[in-house]
Amino acid sequence: MKSTVQRARAGDPEAREAVVRCLTSRVNSCSRYYSRRCGVDVDDLRQEMWLGIFEALQRVDVSIGDPVQYLLSHGRFALLTSLRRRQKDNPGPDEAAEQVPVDGSLERSVIDGQVVQTFVSSLDTTAHRIVSCLLQGHSRSETAKLLGCTPANITYHLRRVESSLSALLAAESRAAYAGGAR
Repeated sequence: MKSTVQRARAGDPEAREAVVRCLTSRVNSCSRYYSRRCGVDVDDLRQEMWLGIFEALQRVDVSIGDPVQYLLSHGRFALLTSLRRRQKDNPGPDEAAEQVPVDGSLERSVIDGQVVQTFVSSLDTTAHRIVSCLLQGHSRSETAKLLGCTPANITYHLRRVESSLSALLAAESRAAYAGGAR
């Protein structure tokens, strides 16, 4: 394969086709994986990876290591750089977390607005993002995909949020009872 990569680097179209055939299944697999994880179109990711591979083809030194691994790692790097750029341009759940209304409109008959504000402000960033996604109507699976984690991770954080909320409501209930008993 080293001689094929060397010929492809020199501009031999047949050698380039051989490199493409050799890498196609791995590029497709990697693109599908990151597409599932990030919700980005698989064809866009595949294109970014091929661009990275063909840029690296011009710099590859076949005398050092495995040129196929070099090309794949640079293709993956280009794909991940593209994802970071997209995330910077379109923050998604982070931005949505900032827009969650916490004005006391969430079931005032059960929880007073002050308690909600106190509770939401006490959440860590991850929990805040999760709650925001769920309040927007996303399922746990969708929330996991949006945040790039597993549904089990979402469940773990929700258990922590629920126990914090229970503790806060118990404290508020005790305070209300103590205030009414005077």
